[in-house]
Amino acid sequence: MLDGKSAAPNLRPIAAWEFDGNLESTPGTNPPMKLKAHGDIEFQNGWVMLDKAYLESPKLNIELKAKTLEVWCELPTLAQRGGGVMTLQGPGGLFDSIVYGERRQMEWISGSNNHRRTQDFYGAFAEVNPYEVIHLAMVYEEDGTTTLYRNGVIYGDSYNKGATSFPKGKSSVLFGLRHLPAGGNKYMTVSIDKARLYDRALTYEEVVASDSGTNSFVSQDEILNTLSPEQA
Repeated sequence: MLDGKSAAPNLRPIAAWEFDGNLESTPGTNPPMKLKAHGDIEFQNGWVMLDKAYLESPKLNIELKAKTLEVWCELPTLAQRGGGVMTLQGPGGLFDSIVYGERRQMEWISGSNNHRRTQDFYGAFAEVNPYEVIHLAMVYEEDGTTTLYRNGVIYGDSYNKGATSFPKGKSSVLFGLRHLPAGGNKYMTVSIDKARLYDRALTYEEVVASDSGTNSFVSQDEILNTLSPEQA
């Protein structure tokens, strides 16, 4: 656990989105990763609302193996089966996704093509409160270990069903869809506050810091270097 004296970790996602009335990526995302809306979407109070619609990023300019998908969301209805809130979509049907209710009602899994890297998180629990703000961080380690954190707490048991690589220039991020092509129960009815993509597996301490809001995209030293001695 983090204590009050611990420095906030410098998380540095490779892409982040705040959804403050637009689909632009957060300043500092390089290159910029403006999302494209497929279907009708709505913005409200810093959230984007998706219903039979999804968002798609440009192709990523790096290869990803170890990675973390992180999203803050609300479910207006819990009676959904198989929608994805945040997905890494690769070529030829390849995907990893934070999926809701596909295998067990109202539970989260890491969805994947033909369930090749999917297993239930044993010891997980069902959602019971619609409109609850949920912070999810799906962590994929390079050796294939998959861990989901829900509101800063490990969600069930981690597992290992192998790893895969998402190639540079052929992979993108989706929101509100389990995988392409769109249709059926792949859609998710969801409101999203913000989201981040990392090119590494976040540690437990980093996830807890992110959930608590004590993380920083910019290091303390970098901030201090921009201040006068009086401001510092």
